[in-house]
Amino acid sequence: YQLRKDKLLILRVSSPKNEGQIATGLLRSLTGSLKLSKPKYPEDNQISVAVSGYKLSMPFGWHPYTMKVNNILMLKSLSSVHNDEGMLRSFKTNAYADFANAGPGNINAAAEAFVKQITKYTPNITVTKHEAFVADGTNGCIIQTTDSEDLKKIFVVNGYLFSKDGYGYQLRFSTDDTINYDIKVQSFVKAIKSFKREK
Repeated sequence: YQLRKDKLLILRVSSPKNEGQIATGLLRSLTGSLKLSKPKYPEDNQISVAVSGYKLSMPFGWHPYTMKVNNILMLKSLSSVHNDEGMLRSFKTNAYADFANAGPGNINAAAEAFVKQITKYTPNITVTKHEAFVADGTNGCIIQTTDSEDLKKIFVVNGYLFSKDGYGYQLRFSTDDTINYDIKVQSFVKAIKSFKREK
């Protein structure tokens, strides 16, 4: 019986061969009130940042490894041979109020203006894709970038979210894995879109 995540309860009854039916009956009496179910293993790690007031589901195998200040949490994949890293950051700002308050009719245009604004002075990166999204009522933008000089050097996925009450969040993931890049990007994007502010 799987009680919680990877914790199991094992009941074992031993008996002489000629008393096998008695042992079976005893085991049934002990387990009669227990419900059987297939084991379920979590594919994601639920990361909650209580100080900054948000939570999200991280890709499987990702864990925080240091927390230098209250608003920044560093992450690393422990299941990869590649250099997979992440950072979660929260901050107060009203600089992107137009994007934070954009509605369904103009959120894409607001995201486009936001991307141009924050990449204006970063000639060393190339934006390969960006998309606007809404997570738990908070407007966000996911920006995929790579190194301008070597397009296969490192891949970065940045998720930015801005709330109407003046809070900003940056969820950054990077990898140098050129083989499984597409799969990892899907996991990164899924994690960013799972963002939820704790009430």
